Amino acid sequence: MPKYPTNTDDRLPAKHDGHISSIATLLYTENPEIQEFTVVEYTDPPLIQDRIPHIETMEVFKEAIKLREKTSLPFWDSALAQTLRGSSDVEPILSEALFHNPHPDVEHRVRSEGAASKLKELVSREWTNTTLAISSRVTLAGGSERHIPMLDFHIPSERRNYDIVSACLNSLAIGKFIIVDSGKSFHAYGLNVVNSEDLRSFLSSALLLSPIVDSRYIAHQLRDSTCKLRIAPTPRKPTQPRILGTT
Repeated sequence: MPKYPTNTDDRLPAKHDGHISSIATLLYTENPEIQEFTVVEYTDPPLIQDRIPHIETMEVFKEAIKLREKTSLPFWDSALAQTLRGSSDVEPILSEALFHNPHPDVEHRVRSEGAASKLKELVSREWTNTTLAISSRVTLAGGSERHIPMLDFHIPSERRNYDIVSACLNSLAIGKFIIVDSGKSFHAYGLNVVNSEDLRSFLSSALLLSPIVDSRYIAHQLRDSTCKLRIAPTPRKPTQPRILGTT
């Protein structure tokens, strides 16, 4: 549970309990033309420690960990900064820095009517081998597609940082956002759906707010031409995301 009170913004349902499934209700209320949401299952890639044998003994890795602990920079920013020192371990680090997880394994199309109940049922399942996420892609009446603007943040989920996240989202000037406590940091869902071009523009602008936002998250979403955010706990990320409020 967050250490600060939930936002009581009047956009939240009257009996809002912070459950992540309420995202569907909030989005459908703002965009009644949404006919279907897309929910995806994907397999998390192995940790870098499992992809590069003996990485813990590499000087570049050890120095990157020290820099991350000292500065709170993301791991990959710390690791790539260490390559400037001319380490012999540069090539495997660069190769892994470019690693991109493939497209989701399974897609679920969820009708907007009753979507919150369906999401709650999906979230309640045990997700041991795969991760459950909401995709940015939505289908409108008539069959056209739009996207929910989505962001993953890097800064810790603390009260003072909630205000920073809210300020960042307001500065992007594309409408209201739902702010979610993801466990370690924050997620954000835009309440105004956009087309593919506007999604790319939004993500590109948000990238300029790194390291407050997670720059690698944005890079991977740009490669996929779509976004996704986790909505259920997993062994690697055991915290259930919860809605805090809206901007």
